[in-house]
Amino acid sequence: MNQWKKQGVLVLVVCMLVVGFYPGGLTGTAHAAGPFAEGSGTSEDPFQIATAEQFYEIRNYSSSHFVLNNDIDLSTSSASSDWVPIPDFTGSLDGQGHRITNLYIHSTGNNVGLFAKVGSALSNGIVHNLEVHASQVQGMDNVGILAGTNFGSIENVSVTGAVYGQKSTGGLIGFNNQIVNRQHRVFNSHADVYVSGVMNVGGLIGDSSRSDIINSSASGIVIGQGNHVGGLIGQNGSSVTQGSHATSQVQGVDKVGGLVGRSFTSDYSDSSAAGQVHGEDNVGGLIGVIEGTDHRTISQSSATGDVSGKKYVGGLIGYGLNSAITDSSASGDVTGRGDYVGGLIGHALESIVSHSSASGSVVSKGGYVGGLIGQSRDGDVSDSFATGDVKANLRYIGGLIGRNRGGDVSNSYATGAVVGDFGSVVGDFGYVGGLIGRSSDGDEVKDSFATGSVTANSDYIGGLIGYAVGNVTNSYAIGHVDGERYVGGLIGDFRNGDISKSLAEGMVAGEDYIGGLAGFIKEGNTSKSSAFGDVRGDRSVGGLVGEYITGTITESSAMGSVTGSRNEGGLVGSFQEGDVTLSYAAGEVKGHKNTGGLIGEFVNSSVTYSYAAGNVAGEVDAGGLIGGNRKGDISFSFAIGNVSGCDDIGGLVGDNDQAKISNSYATVNLTGMCNPSSDSMGGLVGDNSGTIENSFAKGSIAGQITRAGGLVGDNRYIEGNIANSYYDKELSGQSDNIGKGLTSEQMKDISNYEDWDFDTLWKVDQHHDGYPYLIGMESMQAFLTYMGNDSNDDSGLYVSKPYKTGSLVTIEDLDWTRTGHLLQGWNTESDGSGVPYGIGDTTQLTSSLLLYANWQPIRSDNANLANLKIIAAGEELALSPEFAVEEKSYRTETTSREATIIAAPSDARATVSLEGDELAGEKTVVLVEGDNWFELVVTAENGETETYSLTIHRKGVPTTPGNQQGGGSGWSQSNNANLADLNVILEGKKLVLSPEFALEETSYRAEARSSKATIKVTPSDAKATVSLGKERIDGEKTVALEEGDNVFELIVKAENGTLKTYRLTIYRVATQEALEPPVCSFSDITGHWAETFLCEAFERGIVNGHTETRFSPQSGITRVEFAAILLRTVGLASSAPTLTEHRFVDQDQIPAWATSTVHIAVEKGLLSGYPDHSLRPLHNVSRAEMATMIGRAMKWGNSPGNTTFRDDADIPHWAKGYIQEVVARGLLNGRGNNRFSPLESATRAEATVLLLRLGHVIDELN
Repeated sequence: MNQWKKQGVLVLVVCMLVVGFYPGGLTGTAHAAGPFAEGSGTSEDPFQIATAEQFYEIRNYSSSHFVLNNDIDLSTSSASSDWVPIPDFTGSLDGQGHRITNLYIHSTGNNVGLFAKVGSALSNGIVHNLEVHASQVQGMDNVGILAGTNFGSIENVSVTGAVYGQKSTGGLIGFNNQIVNRQHRVFNSHADVYVSGVMNVGGLIGDSSRSDIINSSASGIVIGQGNHVGGLIGQNGSSVTQGSHATSQVQGVDKVGGLVGRSFTSDYSDSSAAGQVHGEDNVGGLIGVIEGTDHRTISQSSATGDVSGKKYVGGLIGYGLNSAITDSSASGDVTGRGDYVGGLIGHALESIVSHSSASGSVVSKGGYVGGLIGQSRDGDVSDSFATGDVKANLRYIGGLIGRNRGGDVSNSYATGAVVGDFGSVVGDFGYVGGLIGRSSDGDEVKDSFATGSVTANSDYIGGLIGYAVGNVTNSYAIGHVDGERYVGGLIGDFRNGDISKSLAEGMVAGEDYIGGLAGFIKEGNTSKSSAFGDVRGDRSVGGLVGEYITGTITESSAMGSVTGSRNEGGLVGSFQEGDVTLSYAAGEVKGHKNTGGLIGEFVNSSVTYSYAAGNVAGEVDAGGLIGGNRKGDISFSFAIGNVSGCDDIGGLVGDNDQAKISNSYATVNLTGMCNPSSDSMGGLVGDNSGTIENSFAKGSIAGQITRAGGLVGDNRYIEGNIANSYYDKELSGQSDNIGKGLTSEQMKDISNYEDWDFDTLWKVDQHHDGYPYLIGMESMQAFLTYMGNDSNDDSGLYVSKPYKTGSLVTIEDLDWTRTGHLLQGWNTESDGSGVPYGIGDTTQLTSSLLLYANWQPIRSDNANLANLKIIAAGEELALSPEFAVEEKSYRTETTSREATIIAAPSDARATVSLEGDELAGEKTVVLVEGDNWFELVVTAENGETETYSLTIHRKGVPTTPGNQQGGGSGWSQSNNANLADLNVILEGKKLVLSPEFALEETSYRAEARSSKATIKVTPSDAKATVSLGKERIDGEKTVALEEGDNVFELIVKAENGTLKTYRLTIYRVATQEALEPPVCSFSDITGHWAETFLCEAFERGIVNGHTETRFSPQSGITRVEFAAILLRTVGLASSAPTLTEHRFVDQDQIPAWATSTVHIAVEKGLLSGYPDHSLRPLHNVSRAEMATMIGRAMKWGNSPGNTTFRDDADIPHWAKGYIQEVVARGLLNGRGNNRFSPLESATRAEATVLLLRLGHVIDELN
């Protein structure tokens, strides 16, 4: 190209103080049009540019105002092919949407771009509404396609091309700094570029400070050879970034991010990054490093690209200092080669994380690795989760957090598998947990869970936490856990804290210190906690805890089987210096030495009000409750599982060494398993050198045994150590004098128990097979006892079975007989006047229950006729077909006006009715011409019925063609006895039927709030008739309703006499007399956006307040609360018949008021459990769950396919179709920026308005 032609124009430069900025104050200096098409250069009359040459002239009028009238191709200019940047532009340029193309700059200087600088330290410059495409710009420092340096405002500008520089290199701007006026910004601008630099390199801006970046984006490739490299901004300080995004592939060395490389004292909202990010240190899918003061915020932001680096690597942030991350997520896979690697954040220091998540896998060769955060230090994590698998090679690995120090974790969870692969490395390694690898002193974990498997070839491995020092509350872990030492289903090693209301479910395996809940506990307390998985190990293996030193266990339990080789117990393997109370174990226990149904080794401790129910098999020191009791106290406890072993085997304790047993018992069968013989086996204690008081043993003793006793096998002290203790000599087969032997009947007589307290400690009645049982164990054990009630076997026959209090039990059908009677179920009273229980019914056993057999006389079910005759004019008429027992429909004909119907039942105890009236052998009927239809109903003794139809045709009226159906005699008539429609009308509106009316359904329910309702029916065949009871109805009938269930039978009779019965139950909700309408007077909704809607919902009875004066509109709403309100809204909240019991691992968390709600909601498909078999009834309901419940309640389709929301990837697949339905119907909207936010919790106000809208939809349908 030719050199730029210089214009021979003398320019008068007028220096003036700029007192205002665009828009408004910046007017510029007025000039003649000069080299431009038109204009004077003021803001009111800007210069108009139409050619490349005119655009070049901007540099000579840099404080003036300009507009583009045309697209400009710089390659057509007569100037040099190398564009010379316009320096120090302090005016304004409005591109009016026009495009500048073919910008080419190859410079070795700084401040390189279309403009060298926009604005200055004292003056603002403005560029807006412009496109710069097909650009190639190269320089040293401060290099960008639009501007090398910007001190002004850039709005609605887009660029494409390639940029090369050293320091501060960006696709749009190299260096961006707002010195003059912080209000100026980069707004709604975009770069699609290839950017290469060394330091401060960004897809949009290289280095930005004190300038807000709003609704802007970058795409392409960004490569930095040094530090501070970002897909949007390399380095960003003291600013706000909002609604901005990058889809760039980013590569750098240190402080590398998909959106921003380094951020200081800046905030971010509604921003995202989607490209792959690679670096060495401080690498993040969104931001490499964020630092500042006062918790700089990142909210509603996300990263979706894969991230890789060495250390401080995170799916969203590599290193976060003093920041607050809320409502944000990362979904890319994260790979590290060193420490501090997390699915969301590599290292969070003094930072808060809430309502955030990570879903990608996390892998590192180092340590401090977590599905959400590698290490969280001095900051809390709440309402957050991670779902990706986690694998690392060094210590501190967690499904959510690798290492947690100085912060609490609440209402958070992890679902990915966690693997610690340490190879053959020996040293301080391990600390692997499904949620947290290791937590520190004072840290609290509450309302959280993990569901992935956890495996590691090292120590300190836990389903929830590997090593914990602090409190764990209301949390759980579900999944297989496998390690070496200190391995627990919930916690591997736990110290100096409390575990409460927590549980673990899943197999746990390792070597030493292995427990279903915790492998090892020291100076800690455990309460109201449980373990459900099988436990396998070598030494110190327990169903709940492997080894426990100093602490208490209360109201806790273990259900899984336990296998070990030394110190294995159904609850605790080894327990020292502590107390166990109100606890139990139910699993089978197998081991070698110190094997106990509850505790294996027991030292200087106490057990009270506890029991073991599992079978025990050991070799040395095996007991139904405790294997080896060393100086411990056992009181008010018992064992009911069978015990087998070799030496020192006892129904309650194997070896009672200088220890005490009082007010306890064993109902256990013992078996000696060793050859040639077993030694020291006793119904209560195998080898005793301690004290036994007020205790007894019941059970058999079998095998080759050297020393066996009904109470004690070997008593080392002959006198003084056994007092007032007994054994059943009939069942045991023993007759020794260690303790006192009684017959089985004597054992059931309280007069034989010397100095026993049968007023406050012991009780004897029909429960426990008549043997004594402890009064203080009601909260732990309940009996279900069946009484024969005059059965053939024995008038006093009974069977008593023990259960854990609160268990769901099935009522049994025992093999008992009584002559002339059938067992029809059970009753709480012997005369049948109490509460009935049917065989196969399930009931929750909250206390001991005594049931008497309900015998009913055997009643015949024979409802057949023995004969049927029709006599007319003295002659018996011929029936068609001939009478036979299996035939139920007959015809005959006569010319007589009368006929006598004679019918007799096969069983004399049965009755026959003709048209509703009892037939005493025969009845004469009057016949009309044509067909005369009669119904005979035979009722058997037991109430069963058979219906016979009889048609007598009186000749004289020929059959009309319309009555004929095909050939033959012309007598064939319709058998259509279906209803075409069924409705229940209340105050002019149709009630909702459940199920919806369909031909194949014959049983329906509806709910009403009135004393009257109208039943409307339409038969499918106009010739059919419909009766309500014995009364025929034509179209409709108004019926009275009592409170509760009102059952109506509708009988449709077809033309040919075929009958079909429909059952309709209308449940009338109980109301109070003169009930005043509710008044909406909640003090906390005044001025709330939903005030009107909340009052309407309250007045309609959809929802209530938390109190009479407070609605709590901004509080969360739980899953069961929402289900209850939804059921009321759609009319399914009425009491329902007994439903199938649904068992969830957190069944005990269902509030008592919500039991029926949960039953109905699960039966109707509204509620379902999670893959971990939990229901989480008290968790806040999410927006996706609300949409799904409504869709299922309304039976809307769940069509596959994605939604149009920007966060569609976050919407669970099972909810997408329902979300589309509720959105299409206007019930639910997004939450701004076209995001649905499916996993966010709803407020009470949002949920109430949603259900009120649904109520309006239902009103319209009805």
